[in-house]
Amino acid sequence: MGVSDKVMHGGAYFGLALLWIFFAVFTYQEKKLLSRIVIISIASIVFGIFIEVLQDVLTNYRQLDLYDILANGIGVLAAGFATWITRDYLIRLKAKINLFLLKK
Repeated sequence: MGVSDKVMHGGAYFGLALLWIFFAVFTYQEKKLLSRIVIISIASIVFGIFIEVLQDVLTNYRQLDLYDILANGIGVLAAGFATWITRDYLIRLKAKINLFLLKK
């Protein structure tokens, strides 16, 4: 499929991991944020591998592609890294949202 297919894989798994990590950031307390990011990243990468294996096993027209798995993993790791870098901002945003909701 070419380079654009790998970019789409990376982008899709970046979005998947980012949404899942944001859920963890905005739902739980901040004290174990790094461990939550690591667990979510591992789960997302395992999910990507599982999907690649399934498409090879269950279909005749798709095959396992290690570069797709690599692109998925890079997208997940980029989401985890971006969240970790912006964690202070996200925690302040969470506090503002909670304060706004309490005023209503």
